[in-house]
Amino acid sequence: IQDESMRLISEGCRSLLCLNLSYTDITNGTLRLLSSFPNLQYLSLAHCRKFTDKGLLYLGSGKGCHKLIYLDLSGCIQISVDGFRNIANGCSGIQDLLINKMPTLTDRCIQALVEKCQQIMSVVFLDSPHLSDTTFKALAECKLVKVSIAGNNQITDLSFKLMSKCCPYIRNIHMADCQKITDAGLKMISPLKHILVLNVADCIRISDGGVRPFVQGSSGAKLRELNLTNCICVTDASVTEIAERCHELTYLNLRHCENVTDAGIEALGNMSSLISIDLSGTSISDMGLRALGHHGKIKELSISECKNISDTGIQV
Repeated sequence: IQDESMRLISEGCRSLLCLNLSYTDITNGTLRLLSSFPNLQYLSLAHCRKFTDKGLLYLGSGKGCHKLIYLDLSGCIQISVDGFRNIANGCSGIQDLLINKMPTLTDRCIQALVEKCQQIMSVVFLDSPHLSDTTFKALAECKLVKVSIAGNNQITDLSFKLMSKCCPYIRNIHMADCQKITDAGLKMISPLKHILVLNVADCIRISDGGVRPFVQGSSGAKLRELNLTNCICVTDASVTEIAERCHELTYLNLRHCENVTDAGIEALGNMSSLISIDLSGTSISDMGLRALGHHGKIKELSISECKNISDTGIQV
């Protein structure tokens, strides 16, 4: 799709609500046309590299895209702080923001956006390594319910502290492969009451000292999904606590938690809510598998790289 195709669409589809232009060759010319879609609510410009900061000015011109609530700018590495400021001026009602695979994204970009976009509820910043706690200080003005960040070595426990203080209704926290997140961060979010999903995969500094206080906290009994992949310091003590506290848990990932053994897995056998569990790379043996064999509701079980499991365990 190029600008000419969008011109034809703009002439015949004035009432568009959703528009996905990802991976197309559109330029500022198409962004100028977007001002003719006053009802547009969902827009993806993901991996469109041929428009500029100036083109984003058009989102606020004319009737503009003032009703926009969902925006995907993943891979748009050409956008600078000025571009984000232009978006904020034209689309202050944005609630869902996706900006993945954007190594040029900085704290200043988010600060410029949040100055006027304070209705943001969901942010997804995967593979944006230069964001820091400063981003969360800016987002503290918003009432976030979902945060998803992965592959970041700048964000620390301070961001969890800010969530705990400023995001009382947050439900989904995905902070995978964030190397500076520690047990202290999990303790800080333990008073939050509405967390349904927690993903701290590849946060290798997390141990029982963080997992246990979290599941003992206000969201433990409500938690639906927990991903502890490659949290190599997590042991049976955490797994036993999860089994005792997390009565609504349906999805549990303990992949490569090599210190998890049969003792912890046997406790999971009593969890009637579990339907999916990943035990790949753990120290489970036939004995632990036998305990899960009596669990009638598990629909998905992953046990790859479990060297202590034999054909006998599978048969049971």
